[in-house]
Amino acid sequence: MEPTQHPVWNAFKNRLAGKAGWTEDKILDLWTDFVNGMELQKQFIAKDKTNNTHIAKKTSNKHYEGIATKLKEKLVAADGKMALWCGGYGVSEYARYKGYTTLESTVLGGAFDQLYEQNLKPNNISWDVIAPLWNALSEMYVKMGKSAVTVFIRVHDPMSVLLRKEIPAVAGKNNFINRTFADLEDLSYDGLSWRVVFGDGAKEQLKELNEKGELVDSYGFISLMQARKVLKAYLAKNCDGRTNFAAKAMKTD
Repeated sequence: MEPTQHPVWNAFKNRLAGKAGWTEDKILDLWTDFVNGMELQKQFIAKDKTNNTHIAKKTSNKHYEGIATKLKEKLVAADGKMALWCGGYGVSEYARYKGYTTLESTVLGGAFDQLYEQNLKPNNISWDVIAPLWNALSEMYVKMGKSAVTVFIRVHDPMSVLLRKEIPAVAGKNNFINRTFADLEDLSYDGLSWRVVFGDGAKEQLKELNEKGELVDSYGFISLMQARKVLKAYLAKNCDGRTNFAAKAMKTD
């Protein structure tokens, strides 16, 4: 299938032409890389199912990596207030509500974020096909950002993109190299702040936890270790580990 025959092409073209002002040739170059990346990822996934292997998760997708590299200037937090997050899309919305720029609010990140939810997902393209692209964009977003980073977490998940990709990239960029995961839990430097988010409602209704485990409008921790301890203690005391996704993920029961 030609890239322009893909059922999602027109939606993608119109989104970038309208919001970013890109020419159709430029959009088509990006789209072609993306379609090739999806096809390659589908091949990895098919081989895994046939051979019971883990190629899809361990093998770099050259097309996705190329998108992140070629268009890295479109992954910049324009206002310098860069935020990372974990714990569901509502946390990203909350961070933006607080005045921060997340990957989803950059030109390129926003285009692919909306594309998946509004066009790819309804066309039965699974997240497994797109996830490696998001990993590549996340790492480049961190590399393109300044040293000041605010991290919003609603759950502590060692398998999240935040902890597998983004925080190691933050550490490497600030010369904290060869760190183990345990070291990164205590990673601390001037400009890195952790904020613990609680709640399931609209972004305006979410709250943050302070060091005493109290719900407040805003509070920053200096390390993930401190933030994680307060979050886990609050969840254990106030939430049912069988029904609350964060409490369940952090095994508070």
